[in-house]
Amino acid sequence: MSREFGRDAAAGTVAARSSAAPALMGFRPAAILSSTKIPYPRGAKELGIEGSVVVQIHIGSDGSCGGAQLVQSSGFAELDDAALAAVRTWHYRPAVRGGMTIAGSIQHTVIFTHEGDNPR
Repeated sequence: MSREFGRDAAAGTVAARSSAAPALMGFRPAAILSSTKIPYPRGAKELGIEGSVVVQIHIGSDGSCGGAQLVQSSGFAELDDAALAAVRTWHYRPAVRGGMTIAGSIQHTVIFTHEGDNPR
């Protein structure tokens, strides 16, 4: 199961989306434990720039972020860079297989809109 959190641009609310995958016996996917609000890049905000950024987050067996990479750009480097920098500081639950924690990865979508608070 992959899990993505983002801001619903129309409603200005945080939404969680899950896509069910066949469950593997004794497997629990990695997940976000805690996230901080992402500062909206000042220049992008002043210019009215909005967009979605999809990142792949690599999570170590200890729950640390082992890196993040851009999967789909917003088309604006400021938004992409802000999303990547933020997810690298968040806290994660590692994946578990057969009772042992293992490295894994998840995709996460960050949606920057001018409605409501900063994105997550």
